[in-house]
Amino acid sequence: MCLIARINTSELGQSLYETIHYLQRTVHDAFKLTYSHRDILQTPIVIFCPLLKLRLTFEPFHQKLILVEILLESAESETTVNFTYNAHWITPKPSFAKIYNKIFGPTFPGKLNAAQKTYILSYPGISFKFNLDSVGEKAWEQLKASQTDLNLLNVDINHNQVLCSSISVYHGAQSWERFAESLQCILKNVVHSASAGSPLATLIRPLNGSSRLQKLYVNLPMGHARFVFQDGHDTTLVLGSTTQQEVLARLGPPEEAFRKAHSSGLLIHQLANGPAPSTPRGEFPLLEAKVFHNYFRYGCDLMYDTSCDASSGGSPVLKKIVLHSGVVDSLDFMRWEKCNWCIWDPKGTLSQYNLPETAFDWVEEGALQYIVNSEMYFAEVAVNGTGAKKPILLDRNETEFIHDLEIIDSSEYLSQGERESVGWEVEDERTKNWGQTMLYGSRRCIWEVLISNDSISSVVVF
Repeated sequence: MCLIARINTSELGQSLYETIHYLQRTVHDAFKLTYSHRDILQTPIVIFCPLLKLRLTFEPFHQKLILVEILLESAESETTVNFTYNAHWITPKPSFAKIYNKIFGPTFPGKLNAAQKTYILSYPGISFKFNLDSVGEKAWEQLKASQTDLNLLNVDINHNQVLCSSISVYHGAQSWERFAESLQCILKNVVHSASAGSPLATLIRPLNGSSRLQKLYVNLPMGHARFVFQDGHDTTLVLGSTTQQEVLARLGPPEEAFRKAHSSGLLIHQLANGPAPSTPRGEFPLLEAKVFHNYFRYGCDLMYDTSCDASSGGSPVLKKIVLHSGVVDSLDFMRWEKCNWCIWDPKGTLSQYNLPETAFDWVEEGALQYIVNSEMYFAEVAVNGTGAKKPILLDRNETEFIHDLEIIDSSEYLSQGERESVGWEVEDERTKNWGQTMLYGSRRCIWEVLISNDSISSVVVF
């Protein structure tokens, strides 16, 4: 079977959420998702698609595509794949001479790896890796001595063909070596920042003119949520003030909406209006239904209070915002887009403090010491004084979409010896706690934290 895949630099910067949903719609074959279970916020996320021989790498902080690799020597698929890159037709396993003379032309000298017997030829945004196992001994010694493109070109033309084994597409670097060095440096020296000018931004291709949500800033003491989009426009919602009609006009319709009635005895925090009235016998009455809007594309949910008064014009008022961090280990993963949220809380939610003159002065001033964001573990948040109390275990069987998941017991298919040989005893221990979270409450936030790695799965702001 022969396939044609188009790889454009415009694909870089796409989110993990968009990419997986696209592969599910268009590539009718399994793909593998690899990530670090323990260091989930410091290690890139990788998708491998055997059918297309593609390996896609996403940075872990915002889950944006930063590297596309085409593995031309992959033995896992018998499918022949022809690639086009920015209108350049690349046949399967192109030779060094064809790339150097016909497709891209001369460039800066490449990099020879004598230990692996490979050669990397780099152009801005794309690199080609060549396997030199087919090169004769005499030619190999000449290559090690000179390490020049012209010498390798001479070998390709006059001796055995030097074929390309893999192609790498990236953004923001003139060569593969600079890209790899920049990525390693950023992953080792992560600075949590609300600013868009972070070092990581140099490796992520900006998607200008896009209606995607770039950042969601929350001013916790004032209850303001500012949605900033990639096309440059922004809008601010105010808890307890903005109506459902206003939200729909600014954010558009949600993907899903539903109503849900709760007993006041089940509330885990108290609304600002005081305790709900009880019956003469001390029983909790049913409260009016709450309206939930799921914005999967923005990675957030909005909850409205239907007990509105005349001041809101009869439209439900925004009461809560749920921010989903898109952590791979969480039950929210792939149901919501990752929301890159940033919460400002100057002295902890249990203290009194002066409000800024405007809701988002802190964004321009860069008040990093008061910022909590989606790139942090919960242990880092606690240092900033969330006022979190003793946590509550959240039963994953009570989630609304647990019926879509099936946990398979490996003992049904493998013997004890087979289980030990492949290390499934460890996997079973992870399965027991997979998706399990703890809830930590503070005055205006509820933090859902994964037990497995202390990452923040979601935040409820009210």
